[in-house]
Amino acid sequence: MKEKRIFQIEIAVALLLIALLLIGAALKLDNIKTQARRSISHRNHVRLMDAIAVYRGDNQGRCPENLEDLLKEHVDKIREAYDRHGNKSNAVKNGAYSRVFDGGGGWVYINDPADRKYCTVEPNVL
Repeated sequence: MKEKRIFQIEIAVALLLIALLLIGAALKLDNIKTQARRSISHRNHVRLMDAIAVYRGDNQGRCPENLEDLLKEHVDKIREAYDRHGNKSNAVKNGAYSRVFDGGGGWVYINDPADRKYCTVEPNVL
């Protein structure tokens, strides 16, 4: 009877260790996904900024009026930005940063010449 009890304790400890390993693996996987999303958002941000620079070079230094103006010749589509919850959006809000940034996802294109960030794009995520 005592051997059976020891065996049951050993099984319980083994199951507990397996559960802890699975939890650790799940947390690591979630961290890897978060890092991948940040990397994708950063790469998409760089692409948009590069497209704005090329647009300006093609248009005597003028900035596009709206980010969608890049779609004609400079980008094939507006790619997504991920927020901290893993939601993605390629929605665009054009205007002064302080007026249009709301953390709602996608991008903010600052097309107000009075804004210090004029002619830049920023992720619209918190």
